[in-house]
Amino acid sequence: DQAINLDSTDPVLYFHKGNTLDNLGNYWEAIANYDKAIQLGPDASTYHNKGVVFTHLGLEDEAIEYFSKSIELDPKQRSSYRSKGRALRTLKRYDDALKFYISSREDQGAVPRAPEELCRSQRI
Repeated sequence: DQAINLDSTDPVLYFHKGNTLDNLGNYWEAIANYDKAIQLGPDASTYHNKGVVFTHLGLEDEAIEYFSKSIELDPKQRSSYRSKGRALRTLKRYDDALKFYISSREDQGAVPRAPEELCRSQRI
């Protein structure tokens, strides 16, 4: 809070505060700080982390919205593809989940395949 008091226009400060609050389990406060960071300077990582907090709350549909925005802002943000795949898997949207798992691996030179966790949950 002291850093924010010194410069309340820096989105990075709100991003880090959101991360800390998420780690402490203060999810709604984390979301409020990510919202402030996004208002000051939209960033793929902030959208991704906000999506992660929504998964902690069991709100996968909302999480997917923020993972999608993260991917839109930075198509190379591979963690957002994986997280979106996990959220889709939780919603039992297995075919959609598989697409995002594969997309998360494409630029890494990996052979696209169904991750073990998806195979176990769908029994492919």
